[in-house]
Amino acid sequence: MSRILPFYRNLLRRYRGSAFFYGALGFISLPVQYLLAILQNRGNPMDTDWISWTFTGPAMIYNGFAAFFFTALMLVAPLIMAANLFSYLHSKRAVDVYHALPLTRAELYAACCKAGITLIWMPLIFNFLLTALFSLMLPGASVGMILLELLCWMVITLSIFSITAFCAVQLGTDFDTVIFSLGLNGVFAAVYLMFIMLADGFIYGFSASDSVMRFAYRLSPVSLMIGRIALSSDSSAEYIAENNVSMLAWLLISLVVLLAGCWRYLYRRSEQAETVGEMGPLQVFMRSAASLLGGTGLGVILCAVFDVQPQENHFLSLFCIAVGSVIIYFIGDVILTRSVRSIPKALPVAVLTAAGVCVAVGAVMFDLFGIGRWVPAQEKVDEAKLYYYESRFSEQPSLPGQDPSVIAFEDPEAVALVIAAQQTQIDWHDKGETTYYGGSLRISYDMQDGRTVTRRYSNLAPATLEQLLKLEVDDELVTQQHPAFAADAEMIDGVSITNLLGNREEILSLSREQKESLLSALREDLLDQPLEELSDGTLGICTLSINYWFQWESDEYFERHPDLDPYTYATSRTLLTESYDRTLALLREFGAESSLENDWSTVKAAYAFPFNRGYSQNTVSQTNLDRVIQTQEDIQIFFDDRE
Repeated sequence: MSRILPFYRNLLRRYRGSAFFYGALGFISLPVQYLLAILQNRGNPMDTDWISWTFTGPAMIYNGFAAFFFTALMLVAPLIMAANLFSYLHSKRAVDVYHALPLTRAELYAACCKAGITLIWMPLIFNFLLTALFSLMLPGASVGMILLELLCWMVITLSIFSITAFCAVQLGTDFDTVIFSLGLNGVFAAVYLMFIMLADGFIYGFSASDSVMRFAYRLSPVSLMIGRIALSSDSSAEYIAENNVSMLAWLLISLVVLLAGCWRYLYRRSEQAETVGEMGPLQVFMRSAASLLGGTGLGVILCAVFDVQPQENHFLSLFCIAVGSVIIYFIGDVILTRSVRSIPKALPVAVLTAAGVCVAVGAVMFDLFGIGRWVPAQEKVDEAKLYYYESRFSEQPSLPGQDPSVIAFEDPEAVALVIAAQQTQIDWHDKGETTYYGGSLRISYDMQDGRTVTRRYSNLAPATLEQLLKLEVDDELVTQQHPAFAADAEMIDGVSITNLLGNREEILSLSREQKESLLSALREDLLDQPLEELSDGTLGICTLSINYWFQWESDEYFERHPDLDPYTYATSRTLLTESYDRTLALLREFGAESSLENDWSTVKAAYAFPFNRGYSQNTVSQTNLDRVIQTQEDIQIFFDDRE
């Protein structure tokens, strides 16, 4: 330690100008912006919404200017600092001078790393301490979160510095160091996302879950910090906790990379300075990754140019990708060797690399791992979530506590039905059926091992719909989707009954006790409705309309927005059939007997219009429709047949 201290101090003196420069830019980009935003809004201390409008990040300290410029500065600074400190390795004269010093290579490496990290961290700490000081002027600001943000930035800058140092000790020029550092900082996230996109395009039913996409951005220190800044103090605690854990992981990775760089430096040849085009382990890895990413992208472009459909012609698509990989490999080789003369020599390696790319991409194209046919074992599923937009309650309003877009099943029998529907759809697809039926379905499984697996299907087979129909009478679906289960008597603002023909309507005036009785009866009838009424069809009697009046957000939200009306209306309409005996009996008791009668003798003709729910939920288009006219006799025959 005593031997490297003078050299360490000398490095600090030599590069202190860079530290002051980065500190000044950081001062303008973060503390000054934070202070100006506070001063601009001090005139209205009661309105705290401007904080969420102005700042972002868990610590709420970045305005738009800081989020861009401060982030860019702190992501670039460690790369430049590391490249400068280790630039002596890329000069034949300088490397001989440095290696002649009374220091071992490990001591040289340690001194450069310590100096670089010090020069980056000192201005960073200064700017964040100023920001924390300014936050005392802002009620509700958290100094602890600001200091946590500082620690995260220290980890990210250390990660980028360690990766750049790792590249510098294995390459011969500053240019190669910068290029390889940029690539290594993002290559794992890029490769991961590329395979996710390939799977989404070629594997039947594959759909990346939210957890899969969140894992992708944690594979790079750059995207990890950008993703953190995109969060806010109101973001899910799970997301912030995941980001914090990822920071700890990258801290450990940085230390390992620093040690690996030191180990590689011990075996570095001094003659490697100013050399280009060498094929060490790092070079082989980065060339292969570039060929995989660039070759696949270029191959997709070639498919588009020559009108090749990748989903229909896998082998021709792989040929285009192979050609793209060879081209990308040659381009990279020319850049790294600074000469086109290396192309003939690189041809065998380029072909071998392209073959590897084709194997990797082909494994996804042909689904060699059976991902598209995967269905879970029922006993390994904790919860199955169904995103099914054509359920019988799709057009019912949602009250507070309800999510109309998802239905969660925990009952083993319901989970088994979801799995059976998925298996039916897969089997139908494997038979090569091409008939278009429409419809879409997304399934998300929460597995007992903590994984979340998502599948998405379109053009649902009739047999799949038959499986899904059985879930329409499941207690979990009914209680989660119908507003009667989230309402209470206080929410009911009005009740009306309309007969099936629509020519009789009665508005009921009910007491609180009657409203409670009506809700209770309706809930029981909804849960007891037989499946046969949905599968075989039945004649309705009347439509029960309940108008709900409820608070649509929390009290805290309206305390911040006193100018908004906290209450809103929503109307639920439920078709009552003969199975709704409790509800119908209550309605007769309430005096709505006349609205439960339908005089079919008054009907002269009926008009049937095709209706596409996917096109519009409220409008029936009458363009190019075949109008069907039935006489009164035809209608009576129709209903007689239904009976």
